[in-house]
Amino acid sequence: MALGGLSLFKQKASVGLLRQGTLPIAVDFGSTALKLLQVSGSETPTLIAAATLPTPDTMLYDEGKRLAYQMEQLPSLLKSSGFKGKRVVAVVPGGRTFCKHLQIQKTEGVALRSMIDALLPEQLGCPTAAVVYRHTEVEGVSEQHHKAEVICMATPRELVARLMTLFRGCKLEPVGIHNEFGSLLRACRGIRETGGNDARPTLYMDLGWTRTKVVIAHGDRMVFARLIDIGGRAFDEAVCGQTKLPLSEARLERLAMERVTPGVQAPAPEGDGGEQMAMLSAGMAKAGGGATRAKTKAGVKADLSEPLEMLVDEIGHCLRYHESLFGGRRVERAVLVGGEARHRALGESVARAIRVEAQIADPMAGVARTGREPSAGVDFSQAQPGWAQALGACLSPTDL
Repeated sequence: MALGGLSLFKQKASVGLLRQGTLPIAVDFGSTALKLLQVSGSETPTLIAAATLPTPDTMLYDEGKRLAYQMEQLPSLLKSSGFKGKRVVAVVPGGRTFCKHLQIQKTEGVALRSMIDALLPEQLGCPTAAVVYRHTEVEGVSEQHHKAEVICMATPRELVARLMTLFRGCKLEPVGIHNEFGSLLRACRGIRETGGNDARPTLYMDLGWTRTKVVIAHGDRMVFARLIDIGGRAFDEAVCGQTKLPLSEARLERLAMERVTPGVQAPAPEGDGGEQMAMLSAGMAKAGGGATRAKTKAGVKADLSEPLEMLVDEIGHCLRYHESLFGGRRVERAVLVGGEARHRALGESVARAIRVEAQIADPMAGVARTGREPSAGVDFSQAQPGWAQALGACLSPTDL
C-alpha cells in the first residue's frame, strides 16, 4: 500500500469506535509548535477546526519558557480559530513524562497498584503523591519472566494542576489529560484495522524534534513504551557544527538532504526489503521530505552518521527488550509519524538500519474536509505526519 496517503479511517471499524457528535478540542504542546485540533465523531470523521502556533527559535532550547509561552498564547489562539464547544483534552509534553518498565514480584493479597506506589519513590526520586500516574500490565510475556511486567507513565501533579487551571481560566471543561504514548497508539489505530484483525508486533515511532517516542504493540495492546532523548534537534545541531549555519537555516538544509551519511547508499534489506524501501521513499516524498538538496553557505556536505547511529542504537535496545519479553518474537513492521518523518533520508536510514518493513503514516489522511474549515497555520492538502498526537488526543477517552 502506498504510504504517504495511508488513511487511518479507511474501514468502518475505525470510525465505529468514535463517539458521535463533536469531539473535544485537542491541545498538543509540541516542541516546535502548539497544535490545536477538533474533529467530528460522526460515521465519517470531519475536520472542524485546527490551528498551530510555531515556537520562537529563542525558546526551542528552554522547555519551561516554551511551555509558559504556549500556555499564555492558548486563549487567543482558541478564540480566533473557530473551535466549537467547551470540552478540551491535552497531551502532556514528553519532557514532562516519566516512562519506565517495572518488573514486580506479585504477592498474593497485595494489589499491583499498591506495589507500584511503593516502588515509584525510588524510581522517581520524589514521593508518589507528587505525580499523577497510570500503569499498564503487559500481557502474554514469556513464562521465563516470573514477575509482572508493568509500563508506568507519570506526570508531575503540579503540571496537571497548571493545565486544569489554564483550561478553566479559558472557560473550558477539561475532560482528558493523556501521555504521548497512548495518543500515538490511538492515532495509528486505523493502520491496524485496514488489514483486519492485525495483531502483528508493530513498532510505532513518533519522530519529534526534541525526542522520539517509541511504542511497540500487539494489535491494540501496548507492550512496550520508551522516550528516547534524540530527535531532529540532534541532526540539526550536527549540521550547525559542520556548516556553521544558524539553527533555522541548518534545519532547512537538513530537511533537504537526500542522504544523511556520505558515500555509497546502504544496501537494501534482504528479501522484499528493496520493495519496502521504495514504498517508504514514496511515502516520505509525499510527506514533504523529497526536496532537492540545497548547497550550504559553507559549501560543506554534512555527515549525520553520529546522531543516526545513536538513534538507531536506542531503537535497537527497544526491539531487543521486546524480544526478551516474548521469547524471541520479533517486531514485523514499523510505522513512522511525527514532524521529522517528513525527512525522507532520515526515515529511510532508520528503516534500513533496523531491518524492519517500514511505513510512513499521514494521520489526517482519513479525516474528511472541504478545504473551507478554519486551519490557521497548517495546510492539510499536504501530508501532515506531525499531527499524530493531536489526532490521537481527539480519539482518547474523556476520563477526568
